[in-house]
Amino acid sequence: CIRPPQAPPEPRGTLRFAGSPEMATVEIDETPVGPLGMFTERGVLLRPGTHRLKVTAPGYYPDYRTVTVENGKTEQVKVELRSLPE
Repeated sequence: CIRPPQAPPEPRGTLRFAGSPEMATVEIDETPVGPLGMFTERGVLLRPGTHRLKVTAPGYYPDYRTVTVENGKTEQVKVELRSLPE
């Protein structure tokens, strides 16, 4: 049985989040990916390179930042949203 050659796996890096509030919405490159708490254990796989992050939650200031993901590496992102004044 001859198998056709398989393409090598695409390069990937992992972005793992920590912080609060856990229900805050994480967006990566303008795409909502889920709540902050969902990515503390497993993280999210991304192509290597620079990515734009936005973390938002009702009643909090948003957090904007840019991160660089490297192939085969895990990048930890710590987010602590600040409450809006009442």
